[in-house]
Amino acid sequence: MGKGERANEPLHQKQIFEQLGITIYGEIKSPGTLEGGDIAWLNETTLAVDHTYRTNYEGIEQLRKLLTPLSVNLVIAEMPHYHGPNDVLHLMSVFSPTDKDLAVTYSRLIPIHFRNELIRRKFKLIDVPDQEFITMGYNVLALAAQKVLMIGGNTMTQELLQTSGLDIFTYAGIDISIKGGDGPTCMTRPALRERK
Repeated sequence: MGKGERANEPLHQKQIFEQLGITIYGEIKSPGTLEGGDIAWLNETTLAVDHTYRTNYEGIEQLRKLLTPLSVNLVIAEMPHYHGPNDVLHLMSVFSPTDKDLAVTYSRLIPIHFRNELIRRKFKLIDVPDQEFITMGYNVLALAAQKVLMIGGNTMTQELLQTSGLDIFTYAGIDISIKGGDGPTCMTRPALRERK
């Protein structure tokens, strides 16, 4: 983890995986850092990863070495300085994939190269209005095909999503999400989904 206060989390997660009999394919070792909010799948063979104050080049290169034998390619996004090293601006602070070719974005902070890569890949981008960035309108979790979960109260973003054909589920996130800085994508572990 790139944040010192979270340094023990990978060890605890590893112990849980081992207890459950889940095979661990690899891990990022110091001085490499890599946080989950800094990665997102674009398709089954392409993983987007950003360079931030919490995910460094060493972590990205370790990830590349782990994924190359699996024929997974990395697309690297250089995130902006924003509020500096003490704030969090993960890739998923500006990009939430909601379907195979649909994503919620906040274009003011998304790296130009990465945004152009999404357009090249024929993604439809739903841009969050400025006034709903602070209330985490960008943090949208795909539950299933055409079904997403988001923080309630982001009515403009919700309307944009509904216009794009998505079914929206909301929750009151003032205390659990907005005050704590964690939206539904941040607070959710991997979920097994059925393919259609």
